Amino acid sequence: AKEVAPDDDDEALEEDTSIEGKWSLEERQRVAERIEASGTPLGLPDAAFDAPSMVQDAYDAMIQKSPGVEVMMEAILQAARRMDAENWQRFQQIPLLHVHQDDSTVHSNLFAQNEPSWRPLLQRPKKRKQSCAFLHMGTAPMTPVLADFLTKLGWSGICVGPMKPPPGNEDLLQFVQLDPAEAKDQFQIDELLGETGGLVPSPPTFPLAFVNVLFNVNEDSSLLDPYDDDYEEKLKERQEQEAAEAEAKKAAGKKKKKDTVVQENAELPPVPPSTVAGYGVVGLTRGHRVRRRLRAIKNCLAITLGRLAKDGSLVMVWPGLPLHPVLFFIAGSLRKLFQRVHVFSPEGSKTFEVYILAAGYKRDKADSKVPGMGGLEIRSFFEDTWRLGPWRNGRPKLPASSGTSRFLGRKKPVFIENDLVDDGISTIFFALFSVWNQKKGYKISV
Repeated sequence: AKEVAPDDDDEALEEDTSIEGKWSLEERQRVAERIEASGTPLGLPDAAFDAPSMVQDAYDAMIQKSPGVEVMMEAILQAARRMDAENWQRFQQIPLLHVHQDDSTVHSNLFAQNEPSWRPLLQRPKKRKQSCAFLHMGTAPMTPVLADFLTKLGWSGICVGPMKPPPGNEDLLQFVQLDPAEAKDQFQIDELLGETGGLVPSPPTFPLAFVNVLFNVNEDSSLLDPYDDDYEEKLKERQEQEAAEAEAKKAAGKKKKKDTVVQENAELPPVPPSTVAGYGVVGLTRGHRVRRRLRAIKNCLAITLGRLAKDGSLVMVWPGLPLHPVLFFIAGSLRKLFQRVHVFSPEGSKTFEVYILAAGYKRDKADSKVPGMGGLEIRSFFEDTWRLGPWRNGRPKLPASSGTSRFLGRKKPVFIENDLVDDGISTIFFALFSVWNQKKGYKISV
């Protein structure tokens, strides 16, 4: 049979997979400028955690080890080459905006294909003819599709977050209004692990828990950061702008005369302790928005793991780039606490999420304080506000001075195993966004 010749577009995709190929000088310059403007070598900004240098370190450590780098970068480089400015901007925003678009398929077939205990777990209420409750915690509410899917299987749930769960299942979904990202709710969140259970007194443990931490980058960008070097200048500028707007309203007679200049943000932060010499090369948690996001992840993981029953399952949605040291730390820590941990993304381009599905919770190891047993490393993330400096070669390093910086861990280094940056895990991380070029599903079990 005569072989069918490929289309011109297909030939171009196979031949021109690198900037050093047959691209014109103008195309190479455009691609290089767009990648550089993103702040990361991935061409996708680290909008969630604002740590491009750490993403660069992870990229450098994995680019020689993982073929997944090529899979992802081919798609991104071709997009940067071919798309106009508007479509390129949309391409960068798709992974942030298009999430939870196929929850029914993801939480049924996809999870069941990867984890053998998932389907029996979902069918437990009907088979045992008894009530089973799940715990859902995060900065975003449960989607209506997922709520209907679980309640129809006989599950009831307790949803902890700043927003109510979707209407329609009020008799089966209990709502507890606590924001895991807000410092003002920290005391009540900590009480959830107390002897009485705080605002969630029963059941004491849950066989299934969800962590749904998502961030609205556009809304967060309107907040002033009290740790910025020019915070006072920005605050003064905003106050002057508000005062001018107030005067204009007074002149128009729209409002009564009153002082409308209000200090919008918190007071200036206190001077750091004398033992602190710096925030590391990046200073990951120096920004207010980044600290809020790390606090949300920390609280949600601490509560769900603390209230998860023995042999229970945990589902976590990762809100950042598919290549990030924070994701490596979480996945590596969970590997020690569960029998099986899967990291994967849904097939196709309908929805963009990275899921961590952990099954077979080992409570004894989670409670152990013995170094290397599993619970100690992630507990240091839960219990300490200080974080370590930049990660290099799979391990965090302290600054040259004797001080500590704010990143994952504690005042003493928490060393991450080298196999966290292995070829298999990196393949799924990098391949997530390659669906722009080829619609394939990627998954890996670790």
